[in-house]
Amino acid sequence: MKKFKMPKSGYLYIFQRMDKPFEGSKYEVQIENKTYDVVPSHKRYAYDSISDMIINVDTLTFDKVSPGKELEYADTIGKQLGIQINQLLMG
Repeated sequence: MKKFKMPKSGYLYIFQRMDKPFEGSKYEVQIENKTYDVVPSHKRYAYDSISDMIINVDTLTFDKVSPGKELEYADTIGKQLGIQINQLLMG
């Protein structure tokens, strides 16, 4: 995968990879020995329900994340993508 380039606005939809990269995936991250695909996009309601996590690019906060995992995932994803995710705020 290529180096992460932060979109100017929109969302980062993060999907756990099952067998092949998710359609539209531009990047990948490793969390708890699992591969997740990162799909930058504008608001896609279909993605909202099937994604594992959503990061709001405008606020750099999670709009969706596993409860109790916010700090761990913000740190892990942030380090791998080279971004600072606001850990104390939910979008």
